[in-house]
Amino acid sequence: MVLSLTATAQGTPSTGQQPAGQPATQGASISPVRFDQNGWPVGFGGNTAPAPAAETRARPTAAPANAVPGAGKVADPDRVIAEGTAEQPLASGMHLDSPLHDVFRATRSPGALRELGGVVVQWRLTIHGKDGKPIGERTYLHVADCAHPERDRIEYGDRVFVRDGDRIAAGRGGIPWEKLTEAAKAELELFGLHLRMPWCYGEGRSYAILRREAAMRRGESLVKLTIERRPPPGSEVFGPERVPTKRDRFELLYEPTTGTPRELLHRFAASGQERRVLLEDWRDVDGVRLPHRRIYVDEALWPTTTIELMRIKRQRVGDRDFRLL
Repeated sequence: MVLSLTATAQGTPSTGQQPAGQPATQGASISPVRFDQNGWPVGFGGNTAPAPAAETRARPTAAPANAVPGAGKVADPDRVIAEGTAEQPLASGMHLDSPLHDVFRATRSPGALRELGGVVVQWRLTIHGKDGKPIGERTYLHVADCAHPERDRIEYGDRVFVRDGDRIAAGRGGIPWEKLTEAAKAELELFGLHLRMPWCYGEGRSYAILRREAAMRRGESLVKLTIERRPPPGSEVFGPERVPTKRDRFELLYEPTTGTPRELLHRFAASGQERRVLLEDWRDVDGVRLPHRRIYVDEALWPTTTIELMRIKRQRVGDRDFRLL
């Protein structure tokens, strides 16, 4: 139900004056001026009533953002708590007022992840059919430098994908394979995100928090942060863009009391496709907490892909680990 406030303007009649239309009683004022029910003098200046000092009609309030007109149902339970603007952006990264501090209290700080240095990770990716049952799986070997945001090496089968910053290369059977470069970029972005999330969002020069919302998921009250990757340094555009540049966007949902992330939605600019993943089975690994099971789900919450962290250990890495040999 939408409540509305009604502003009513009333004058204050003089002491001893009678309501309009009633005869004067003994002791009443001898003034010939009569007042109407709103306290305005009548009988002077014609029959036109003067305009009130304030509007007397009800002033409607804005309907809740999650209300469906005429249906009385809730379409989207999310409720905006704070939203950044170009003039006043939200605190991002490790700034004092950044909401990411709530998350890092549960997962440890980005500095704790960087201290891991080089790691070797074994991922198991399971594909599910329409009924949710597994129909196939694949194992990935992932070598990464946690002290750097984009130094990864992915191996599966006879394929090898490497990146060191903007430099990306792909090989197959020990031979460079340029046709696989786009596939390599997608795989490296995906597994690099899973390893470094949510700590990567603590880099305020690379990511900006656009919005903070209260959200309800599967009967659980959560907080949702909408995060966008910033453009590379020197490529910022001042003013509106004729063709808006597509950027990587993420939605991170976490428990407001513990700060533990529960869900991630990512949309890479290259594909434009949104993917929703549930984050489960959090465990401590050398001072940081990592989700060991990530379940991709569709709109009906049926699992489509599960990525499990089977093993992770620290290992010294160098420049050669991120180049094709």
